[in-house]
Amino acid sequence: MNRLFPLALVALASIAVAACGAGTPGTSSGAGAPLISLDETFEPLRKRFNDHAGHRRLVIAVAPTCQACLEGIEAVREQLLDRLRDTDLRVYVVWMPIMSADSRDAARRASAGMPGDRTVVFWDRRRWLGEALGATLQLPPDALATSPDHGIAWDVYLLYDRDQRWDGQPPAPAFWMQRLEGARELAPRFDADALAERVLATDW
Repeated sequence: MNRLFPLALVALASIAVAACGAGTPGTSSGAGAPLISLDETFEPLRKRFNDHAGHRRLVIAVAPTCQACLEGIEAVREQLLDRLRDTDLRVYVVWMPIMSADSRDAARRASAGMPGDRTVVFWDRRRWLGEALGATLQLPPDALATSPDHGIAWDVYLLYDRDQRWDGQPPAPAFWMQRLEGARELAPRFDADALAERVLATDW
């Protein structure tokens, strides 16, 4: 293998993290939804996903001190959860450590203000879901992943239809958006307004 290849992957990952920017976790005073720990089986998330069959579901993988991620979560809260109160949308936010300051406490603070009636919040301390979603979405390899075959999925927004079930590895979404340098050709860039319009679509 070319010795420069691993260095190139590190550089790409560094660019992606730098583009996100380190930010201050959310400071809302609301208690928000409780934070649930994930493990390599994804069972707490998978169970809730399947329990909510018959609803449209949005899985979000983000980092708790990434400023762009925090802005994305706030946009989801405003444009989807607040604006679309009459829809059947259920939201699962999975925080994972990407930035150096990311931690469970940071994830808990960033979750403050998320409505607990339609939102479930998780902490993925080893990026298990990020790894699995990277394979599902066929993301290009990066220096954060343990596999040489795909990258880590983070700062991604995955929308699932009402009939989708989750058995084993994470299923492919019906539609998704992202803010990853290496995924520009795979899915549109995240836009909360466009995502809200997609949720309101009547053809799925």
